[in-house]
Order: sequence, then C-alpha cells, then structure tokens
Amino acid sequence: MKNLFLLLWIFLVASEGFSQINLREYGCFTEKVTYKYGNENAKGVLTWMTYKDTSMASLYYSFVMLLDNQNGNQIISDKDNLPINVYDAKVSEDSRYIALLEVGEGHPWIEILDLQKLLTTGKTEIVADINPYPGNVNLLYWKKGKLWVESDANLVKKNTSESLELEDISEKFSVYSWDMATRKYKKEKSK
Repeated sequence: MKNLFLLLWIFLVASEGFSQINLREYGCFTEKVTYKYGNENAKGVLTWMTYKDTSMASLYYSFVMLLDNQNGNQIISDKDNLPINVYDAKVSEDSRYIALLEVGEGHPWIEILDLQKLLTTGKTEIVADINPYPGNVNLLYWKKGKLWVESDANLVKKNTSESLELEDISEKFSVYSWDMATRKYKKEKSK
C-alpha cells in the first residue's frame, strides 16, 4: 500500500508539471465505495488527496482516484473540478453521497456531493451543505441516510432560519444528524 501512495504521489507531481507541491499532514482520505461499472455494481476504494501548491499561502487542491483491482484504477477528477481546502471526507453507507469538511478563512463547513455523479462523470454536484457560521462543525459518520456531525452551533435552528447568530453558539460541542430525505437537523444524545 505504501508503494501505491508513492506511485500516486509521483504521478501527481509529474502530471501538470507541479514542481513544489506539499501533501498536507492529513492530506489523504480513503473510503470504500460501490459504483456502477457498465451494468454491474463494482467495489473500489476512493482515494482523495489534498495537496498544496506552495505559491498559494492557504489554498489546498484535491486529486481523486478510484482504486479497483478488478476493473482498473482511474483518475476521477483533478483540481479544476473539485472543492478546495478539504480536511476530511466520509462516504455514505450506500455510496450515494460524499460529505467533505472544508475550511476557508478559518471557517469550517460541509458540502455533500453526489458521489455517483463524481465517479461516473468526474463532475461535482453539491446536493446539500452544512454551514454553521459563526460556529464550527466536524464530520463524524453516516448512518441510515443521515450524516452525523458535531458542532458548537445550534444546528436545529437552521431548520427554520438560514443564518445563525452568536447567541446560537455554545462553549460545548453537541451531536446532530442531518437527514438527507427530510433536509432537517436533529440534536442527538451521543456519538
């Protein structure tokens, strides 16, 4: 596995002529996925690499590959089609969605993408987002069509209001679930 990542890194540096790219400390996320290969369901590993072009002070690009020993490895997309500054990624249990924790100007938010569209076309489609501004948010996991997150913001208030105020921010993080079917937040008891 170590050799595979080394080969990926060499390919990344060689492609597009990047001469000064640094992989972030936590710059590689892998998730098992199921996807359509012709008329069949296939299984693979989605590898999401985040790297920094040193000419940009705080900009991290993404590079995505699908690793599949049976049907062949493939590059899904490069920096021009993907979100930037990705710090974590979680794939839903049915491989329908991928949630990405992104940070810009010190502010975290989550974008949920149509994973099957990304795998088949290389294009991104944002189907939902979780923006706790002025609070913080972290990805936990997917369970039964719900994305579980933790936040210091009262995300339930976002069920009826687009924005949050400073009084909606707590000193402690709470656990919330985001239901993809109802598009609603629910405060949960624990992780």
